[in-house]
Amino acid sequence: MKNSHDATFVKNRMNGTRMENYTMYASYYWDRNNRNEKQKQQNNRRLNKANQDKNKEKKKKEEIVKKQKEKTKEIKTKEKNKQRIQNTVFVGNLNRNTKEKEIMELMQDFDPEEVEIVKGNNGKSKRFGFVSFKNKKDASYALNYNNYCFMGNKIRVNLAIEEKFTKIQKTKRKNEMEIDEIS
Repeated sequence: MKNSHDATFVKNRMNGTRMENYTMYASYYWDRNNRNEKQKQQNNRRLNKANQDKNKEKKKKEEIVKKQKEKTKEIKTKEKNKQRIQNTVFVGNLNRNTKEKEIMELMQDFDPEEVEIVKGNNGKSKRFGFVSFKNKKDASYALNYNNYCFMGNKIRVNLAIEEKFTKIQKTKRKNEMEIDEIS
């Protein structure tokens, strides 16, 4: 506003009705826009809350499905362990230096599937283990090795007890998980 004429025009315009109409018009639209913004914010809050509720329900369903899968997996492993225990013998009083391969060779007449020597936290043998066979008949034949002199010790051979066997299996899995975490 370089001219004083322009400044007086602005002053007159502000005092006149045009400016009053303009301010009323502007305030009406400002209030209307402000209300629209508030409604948008409320709608966004409602949508966010609805989405959060849906996500919570989805997570709950996923957790339920996960728990059901874990339960069915546990049941299947228990059934497998029961079958496996029926075909498994406990071998105790082993020499500390006994290897799984040597026990496998000892029991080779009865077709052993798996031999496992239980080891402590330090990695040394706890002087006992388990031998799994294909069927119960072979496991019962392996019981004839009870009090057999093997590597300088009289070994004990008995049918595996479910509680001890599953406890050892759990510790074995736990140790494997710890090794995986370290790697």
